[in-house]
Amino acid sequence: MGFPETIQISELVPESYIYGPGKRFVIWVQGCSIHCTGCWNQDLWDFNGGNLHSINQIIEKIASISDLDGITLLGGEPLDQAYSVLLLITKVKQLNLSIFLYTGYEIVEIDSDAIKRKIFDLSDIIISGRYIQELRDLNLKWRGSSNQTVTVNQNHIDFIDERLNHVEIHYSDDGRIKIIGYPDKKMINELINHEFNIRETV
Repeated sequence: MGFPETIQISELVPESYIYGPGKRFVIWVQGCSIHCTGCWNQDLWDFNGGNLHSINQIIEKIASISDLDGITLLGGEPLDQAYSVLLLITKVKQLNLSIFLYTGYEIVEIDSDAIKRKIFDLSDIIISGRYIQELRDLNLKWRGSSNQTVTVNQNHIDFIDERLNHVEIHYSDDGRIKIIGYPDKKMINELINHEFNIRETV
């Protein structure tokens, strides 16, 4: 069976420092079949949303950015587009970049599917397991709820289980502000007020 050469994507952020170690190209895939209660990204559930991207064009964008440490895949649910994701990360590995994968699937579910398992094994760091709203913890590094499992397949680094949550603010060319990470409502309001105060005083 040939691999599809496209992938349905909600959003691309070329440079981020909060979704994994170092400087990362972040890809939010579109579509999710898991539908965790309280999911932050319910607008990414619809498989008909987002935009279809050429995998080769995404690779070209990744390769054009200097000093990248790797890519991060989240969504949506990356493993619901398993064949596309496998082709994408295989090409990323050829650029000598690391793979950080978020998936709502449990490891037992991944083990029952050969393609999902191959993606898991090719990834350097994996956050796996359902988001459970009752176990939500905004102080956890890289995770939304305390049940989620962190698997480190390679000798990476500075992970390890320190309790630290980060948020980033990105500005688009048309003046829009995007807040990414895991902020609560209080933090969002504080960040917005802070940014407006800076703009008013400049």
